[in-house]
Formats: sequence, structure tokens, C-alpha cells
Amino acid sequence: CHVCSNSFSTKGSLKVHMRLHTGAKPFKCPHLFKCVTCEKAFAKPSQLERHSRIHTGERPFQCTLCEKAFNQKSALKVHMKRHTGERPYKC
Repeated sequence: CHVCSNSFSTKGSLKVHMRLHTGAKPFKCPHLFKCVTCEKAFAKPSQLERHSRIHTGERPFQCTLCEKAFNQKSALKVHMKRHTGERPYKC
């Protein structure tokens, strides 16, 4: 590689490696799911559904202990740790 001096045993390996430097994406996914509001594209419909909540304001994940609601399940999981006091990581 003329950019980083790595060496490869085949031209194909070098070609694939060069994409790291150029950012080239030779294959385009034909199954993109586009947001009708901002046209951002996603590989899976579930990703588009999650993204769409940004525009709609929908918050389907409600805390059972308080009034807070979230647009992503992962955000609710983090929030629930506030109620339980769980701290899975040490400082």
C-alpha cells in the first residue's frame, strides 16, 4: 500500500484494503429504506421506524415507575437504572 506501507499477498487484498483509505463503497444496497421527512436512508425497516420517532415525537417506551417516556428501548433501560441504583461500571 503506497499510503500506509502495509503489504498484501494478492492484488485483491490490496484493492479491498485501499477502500479504508479512499472510503470507496463499491456495492450499493438496493433495499434502502428512506425517511419521507429528511430522506435519510437505512438498511433495515426497523432502523427507519426508530429514526422516524425523531420527527413524530412518538415515545412508546414508558417507565413503569414514573411518567417518563422514551423513543428508544435502550434509553428506557438506561433510565430504569436510576430507579434501581444499578451501576454496572466502576469509575
